[in-house]
Amino acid sequence: MTVVNASAHRMRFRRSGAVWLAAILMLVFVMPFAGSVFVELHGWKRDILVPLAVVAIAIPLLIAVWSLRSGVDVDADGLRVKALLGAREYSWGQVDGFDADGRTVFLLLDSGARIALPSVRPVDLPRLIEASGSELREADDAPDDED
Repeated sequence: MTVVNASAHRMRFRRSGAVWLAAILMLVFVMPFAGSVFVELHGWKRDILVPLAVVAIAIPLLIAVWSLRSGVDVDADGLRVKALLGAREYSWGQVDGFDADGRTVFLLLDSGARIALPSVRPVDLPRLIEASGSELREADDAPDDED
């Protein structure tokens, strides 16, 4: 499910809160293991299990941050595609269109690049295009029959 936060001039597409909640629950279930490694174990067992405990804590934290950060921001100027460690901005002049392939929506650029839009589903396309100030037009892929 996509979470859409809309204002008069900007629309945000984000992952469902269920992903964030699942990451926090994962962290809750990992903490007893990590706590026992750091507090109760000593010697070579602790030396071996400490890196595993650190990774076990880091993975749910990274998933939580990723679920909160990644998504697409759309306004009249263009799109901003956000990931865990970065973001890319595309102006509407660079956009050639959108392509829905299964449950994924791709941004088609005039350079020929095809960029996956995280958190945007095919049913979200009309709202995404509305935020751009344009109209939704279907591409005519069928060949013309002129005899």
